[in-house]
Amino acid sequence: LPSPPPTPQAYSAGTNIPILADIAPPGKVGVVMAWCYGLEGSGSALLGPPTVALLAQHAFGYVPSHLVDLSDISPQQATTNATALRNSLIIMLTVSWAAAAALYSFVSLSYPRERDAAALARKVLGS
Repeated sequence: LPSPPPTPQAYSAGTNIPILADIAPPGKVGVVMAWCYGLEGSGSALLGPPTVALLAQHAFGYVPSHLVDLSDISPQQATTNATALRNSLIIMLTVSWAAAAALYSFVSLSYPRERDAAALARKVLGS
């Protein structure tokens, strides 16, 4: 089977884990990572779907169906809804990936100071 394409979540394993392990206080790395991934996961779960739905409805013409049997939806409406969802997903993914890229670019500015401060704190505390 072919491997899945790389996703922007690669920053999680390639950036977050090493940096958090380096700057978190000794014995607290797991707690810091749990908070990081808990906030990231709950934020995306709480904000992502409603934002995509609102964007699809108000910007791209998605019409919610209250029909129990979706086969009763006209083919034209099904196509319009599918296109609206596609467009809103593309916009949300592009915006979130661009925001992540912009925010992660600041890591190169702040990480050296944070790393040095964590190393100094470890040295002072003797751990």
